[in-house]
Parts: sequence; structure tokens; C-alpha cells
Amino acid sequence: MRPVEIAESCQLVLLQALATRVDPAAWALKGGANLRFFYASERFSEDVDIDTFDIEPWAFQDRVDQTLASDLIKRTLGILGSRIDYVNPKERSETKSKWVLGVRHPSEQEPVYTQIEVSHREYPYRAFAKVEPVPGAAVDRYAAAVRRPIFGHYLPRGAIAQKIDALAGRDIRQPRDVFDLDILFRAAPDALARGDVDASSLQVAITRTFEIGYDEYRAKVLSFIERDALPIYEPVVAWEAMQMAVIERLEALLP
Repeated sequence: MRPVEIAESCQLVLLQALATRVDPAAWALKGGANLRFFYASERFSEDVDIDTFDIEPWAFQDRVDQTLASDLIKRTLGILGSRIDYVNPKERSETKSKWVLGVRHPSEQEPVYTQIEVSHREYPYRAFAKVEPVPGAAVDRYAAAVRRPIFGHYLPRGAIAQKIDALAGRDIRQPRDVFDLDILFRAAPDALARGDVDASSLQVAITRTFEIGYDEYRAKVLSFIERDALPIYEPVVAWEAMQMAVIERLEALLP
């Protein structure tokens, strides 16, 4: 397996196991992993981002710890030839939790790293989360170990609003936000209406989308794309077309 596949298989195994320990309605997958598993994104996600609802931060943190140490995780990853070699609970507070994982696989000399980031804050997008099975296409290559886990994730209305917030609000701009917005706008062009998103956030997001250059996109996104899809996304004109499409969609949401 490629490093991105080693990380992804671990992410799916973890989510599958976590859903047996925490009510799937009490948390929702967001960000790139949500797009990868539920919206057929061709970009592998570096990490797993989760929002929690109606569960105390310490309780969710304990359940993640228990899941990572469980025999279920060890046995399921073992089917794929992997094992978690390193767990660093890097951050733990009332508002945020983070675990960094090092995953060993015979195909790689060094561990492959991924992480779990959990937000325990109240967000306005809970109404746009839904509990449902991960589509079969997302788990097919790992079918020996992963079924179709059932847990919460954000529908396009919430996912697009979150991505706009991320693009506008990050300290360091990320071209993956533009890539992900392009996926979402194409999948659900009518998910948001004019005025649904704060105008100031939209203006910042538009400016940042315009400012991100091809070199940033190539360095930070293309190495995470499915190999057979690279010819679609690699050309400079593909990036420029993506930028313009996202800017047009964002401008259409301005009040």
C-alpha cells in the first residue's frame, strides 16, 4: 500500500471502531475525510476531523483512548498488515483534542503518520449532520477489514459553510480548501443560497482563493491525489479553472 492508503485504512478502521463505543449521532466527521469517504473526493485526507455533540469532552476523549488501545483496532488493522506503533495525545482541553498516530506497515520502513482532531465547541452546523453508512466505494480497497461503518457526517450545506470558514479563517492558507470547495460545489450546487454565509468571510475566502498559486497547490495537494486522477488535476490550467469556478460560486453567495 502507498503511505496515503496506509493512513486512510487506519482512519477507516478507527472510525469503524469508534462507532461501536460512542453513539454515532454524538459526533460528525468533517473536512477532507468527510469529502473523501462520502463525496468521492479523489484527494486522500491527511487526518480525521470530528465535531462532537451532547457528550462531555473528557468522556469522548476517554472513548478515543479506549478505541485506540482496543483489541478490535489491533485485530482489524492486522488483517491489512498494519499496526499502530505510536500514539501521542498531543492536545486535550475542554474545546479541542488531538492524537497523532504512527502506523507501521511492511511496505514502508518508517511509520506513516495521521492524526485525529476533535472539536468540542458548539457549532451552528449541527442541523446539517446526518448518520448514515459510508458508501461502499470508499471502503472497497480495504474490504477485508472494513465494512461500511455508520456514523455522523456533514451534508453539503454544513460542509461548504465549514470549508468557507476554514479558507477565510486559517492562519496559513491551504489550497486543499479550494480543492474541497470545488468538489462540494460540483456535488451540490444549490446547497447554499445568497446570504447564507457572512459576507466578510466570503470576501476573505475569495481573496485567498485568488492569491493561492499553482506551486502551493502542487506542493500541498497533488501528492494526495489518486494516481489515476493526476492527469486531470496536475495541469496548471486545471488549477486555474478550479480557482475561477470556486471564486464564481463564492461571489454568487454574496448578499
